[in-house]
Amino acid sequence: MDIDKQIASLESKNVFSFDSSSSPKLIIAKILGILIVGTIITFMIKPMMVIRLKFDPETQNCSYDIIKKKFLIVSFVISIILFFIVSHFNIL
Repeated sequence: MDIDKQIASLESKNVFSFDSSSSPKLIIAKILGILIVGTIITFMIKPMMVIRLKFDPETQNCSYDIIKKKFLIVSFVISIILFFIVSHFNIL
């Protein structure tokens, strides 16, 4: 058993590799999973550029609306960053 070949094979496995063991359905499932996780993270964090705060002076309550266009852009950017983190650390 050649240790150098085993190390090289472990280093080459990532999300970008299209070898015979990963099917196109699996790659699409990985990408969709990362997009869903990125959307959930964006919704949980709620950056200030994504929400619009409203104040009701009668009831003295604050509420917010999510700006959908900015939410989609921010969640897509977070998903791309998450995709590169996952591929760098060989998580999936």
